[in-house]
Amino acid sequence: MPFQVFDYHALFGKTFSWTSSSTLLPQLLATAPDNGLAIDSMVGTNDDGVGHVVSFIVTVGSITVQLGAVSVPIGAGFDGTTPSADVLSGLPLNNNRVMLPAGATLSARIDAVPAVGFTVNVTLQGGSF
Repeated sequence: MPFQVFDYHALFGKTFSWTSSSTLLPQLLATAPDNGLAIDSMVGTNDDGVGHVVSFIVTVGSITVQLGAVSVPIGAGFDGTTPSADVLSGLPLNNNRVMLPAGATLSARIDAVPAVGFTVNVTLQGGSF
């Protein structure tokens, strides 16, 4: 597939965090604006004493599908030896990019809440057209 250059009209960046007080229900990460949203990077970090699995869900209109699930290992991005989890590489995507049409949403849920005082994060970066 040929290389594509995207001219973003607005850059997008957001971090979502799960803590011991979080819910296990899906949490909204992003809603695509009128011209759509491309998410080029999703990174997971975890300072909890156990690994976590984060599932990603896309909703377009009345259709909701699970995009996939990614493991965020113990210490990922925090302990100095375990790298942050490259979430996009663990999802079944073309071009390692999540493309959301106007109004579509990306949500995520975690398998278990972190212990008190610990956090699991997912950071998204991309842009709208």
